[in-house]
Amino acid sequence: MNKIKLVSRLLRIFFQLNFFVVPFLLVLYWMGAPESLHILPGFIEINLDHSMTDRFFSNCHSLNGFPVVHTLSTTAKIFGFVFSLVPAGFYLFGCYFAVKLFRSYENNEIFSFNNVKYIRNISYILFWSQLIGEPVYQALISVTITWNNHPKFLSIDFDQTNFGILFISLLMILVSWIMTEGYKLREEQKFTV
Repeated sequence: MNKIKLVSRLLRIFFQLNFFVVPFLLVLYWMGAPESLHILPGFIEINLDHSMTDRFFSNCHSLNGFPVVHTLSTTAKIFGFVFSLVPAGFYLFGCYFAVKLFRSYENNEIFSFNNVKYIRNISYILFWSQLIGEPVYQALISVTITWNNHPKFLSIDFDQTNFGILFISLLMILVSWIMTEGYKLREEQKFTV
């Protein structure tokens, strides 16, 4: 049980740190966009580039796979940061429930109804982030980044990663539903004589 408490504490702290680190890194990134953010050169690089732009332009920067043939204005960077908060918001909302889940595990509450709700909420956040959050973000960011380009781009990309996350989230929703039903059955059996 001590191993569960230790691992749960470490994971809870990790997810709590995300509430400070993710917004901070987004601000740093967008201050220097479209350049990559190098925190520890050679070790940590933050780049929102999907590197499909070499097909379009040879000597220009790219951001999220869209060619940036001009310097991003302060307004574009601010909008880019704001629109980046869409996927970051889904991620941080998932972190919120992960913190609650691992705090519960840390307190030796392993098989509780609240834990099932936390897992279900994380599943739904994953599902909706891929179905709505990512497409909205991609559409908004593609228009923002290429606003001064000719041609402008409006792009929404749905690939195997998105399908994989959708599949995993649906699987987690199913598991949480089964766990909820099992919890209800156990509670009913407690009160039957």
